[in-house]
Amino acid sequence: MENMLGTENDHVSQLALAWEQKDLAVAAVSKDRDAAKEARGLRELVCDLVLSAAVPQRELLTALHALGQLLGEKGATPSYVSLTMDSARAVLSESDAERLGPSARAAVAEGYVAALRETSAREALVQWLPPAGIVRLSADAFSVAAQLPSREPDDISEWATRIARHLKERGARTAHIDGDPDLLTELKDTLLLAGIDVATPPATPPAGPQGSGSGGAGERKKGILSKILG
Repeated sequence: MENMLGTENDHVSQLALAWEQKDLAVAAVSKDRDAAKEARGLRELVCDLVLSAAVPQRELLTALHALGQLLGEKGATPSYVSLTMDSARAVLSESDAERLGPSARAAVAEGYVAALRETSAREALVQWLPPAGIVRLSADAFSVAAQLPSREPDDISEWATRIARHLKERGARTAHIDGDPDLLTELKDTLLLAGIDVATPPATPPAGPQGSGSGGAGERKKGILSKILG
């Protein structure tokens, strides 16, 4: 029994390695080659699922979606991603390759696109982080324009925490905040938690990311404060 399992595992590893070699052969740039190497584990998982006839197709598609997502996260090119299913089918038997049909290609593509969108969203948020939207008014007073394209609670909390930490590190005692009403409550609570007074906006508040939710309680506040001070 152990010998049989060992033989099956060896076969899966050999298929995955052959698939990787074909992927590397069509990799046009270094990011494609790096992505191919990073995907070794998922490639073996896919091969194992393909060879297991009893495994539902949805489990295989889930693994392929994860493969596409990993390739997107590692910056693989669209041309490389579009060829990886051809590489996989080339090393499989004709009957096994049938499991990697149009739905398999779609799963890889969907995972890849999802990763690109997530990366793009993260990069878009960076321009709104401190010092964007912050202007020093005096030695210990700052004006803050509350602007952020995301409405995800975690993004807003992280943004407010970074602003509080930025101001705290620069000796702020007062912050004049104005901007998006959806953001002001979280920002105000976080600033107050950091020991920074919140005042009405000055006559000419800053606008947009060009410059140098509701508040939680208990353990959440302690976590935010530790981020600000740490």
